[in-house]
Amino acid sequence: MPKTAGARKKGNRWEFSYIDPTGKRRWRTCRTKKEAKAAQHHLNAEAEAIRAGVRSLPPEPHTFDELASYWLEKKAPRKRSEKDDRSIIHRHLRPYFGEIQLPMIGAELIDQFIIDKDGEVGDKTLHNILTLLHTMLRQGVRLKWLASVPPIDKPKLQERDYCWLQSGEEITKLLIEAQSAPPGVMVLYTTALYTGMRAGELLGLRWEDISFNRRLITVKRSYDNPYTKNRGLRHVPILTPLMRVLKEWRLQRPGPWLFPTRTGTVRGPSDRWTKQIFKRCRDRAGVRKIRFHDLRHTFASHWVMASGDIFRLKKVLGHRDIRSPLRYAHLAPDAFADDFDRLEDLVPVTAAVVAIDGSVGG
Repeated sequence: MPKTAGARKKGNRWEFSYIDPTGKRRWRTCRTKKEAKAAQHHLNAEAEAIRAGVRSLPPEPHTFDELASYWLEKKAPRKRSEKDDRSIIHRHLRPYFGEIQLPMIGAELIDQFIIDKDGEVGDKTLHNILTLLHTMLRQGVRLKWLASVPPIDKPKLQERDYCWLQSGEEITKLLIEAQSAPPGVMVLYTTALYTGMRAGELLGLRWEDISFNRRLITVKRSYDNPYTKNRGLRHVPILTPLMRVLKEWRLQRPGPWLFPTRTGTVRGPSDRWTKQIFKRCRDRAGVRKIRFHDLRHTFASHWVMASGDIFRLKKVLGHRDIRSPLRYAHLAPDAFADDFDRLEDLVPVTAAVVAIDGSVGG
């Protein structure tokens, strides 16, 4: 068997050769000399094991570039996040992994990728990049281009508190300001506050989705897609305060869309109603600095504060599991009512405590 040479520099990569199971010399490239030597050793050992009958032939070699092309052609166009996928692949994944054979993308290379991205992008962005990388590599396994997906350690994301209008007074102030905005703005904000629907779902509403008799809104599409974020269909109740607002709006808008543009077309995600006009109404109302999406949090929070069922809230919001709506559970009026006296009071009582409480244990 002919010997294989060591790794050699070629441009900004390191090239090495190995002998495949058929005895043919092959060439590969890696980012570093260390990776190249490790990959060479691995491929030569694997080929020897296959020739000895200890292992079966590996999948036909494909590069990450090939996987990326497959993903952008077959998978990304079917996703709501197609634009994000294309951006991540173009800016981060392809420049780093492009020419590398899929079997060479192991835990060590991915860990180095994470180190190299540290400081370049934030934890949330890195988490999204690694999530897409993992999903793409799983597709490589399904295509039999890859035997298995290497472990990927994503950064742990700290759950952030959400913003919402915490009082009825704030909600009323916002809607009063919305009344002086173009016709329909107040209706849109009211619908958001009393349904918790996402902006895209609201802008995609048609009158055929509204049943005043059953008091239900059928949510089945977004502004730019014939389906919702979770690709499901759900029903949202028309609460009493919203009922009269929608009935009045129906008389003013006989067309197919609830919130069309002046030309009758569908509004987009960066429409003035949910961006500039919303910010102006918010600032004039003097309420806290919230985004339009925070009206969804406002609805969920007030639902729970009014003793609304958390499992029913999950269905109304369109969440896939209970973990998302559980973030509002602490707002229930009796959330900890049974727990205040759960533990025995073993704390020494001082004179100051007695003076404040008026009595021990008061």
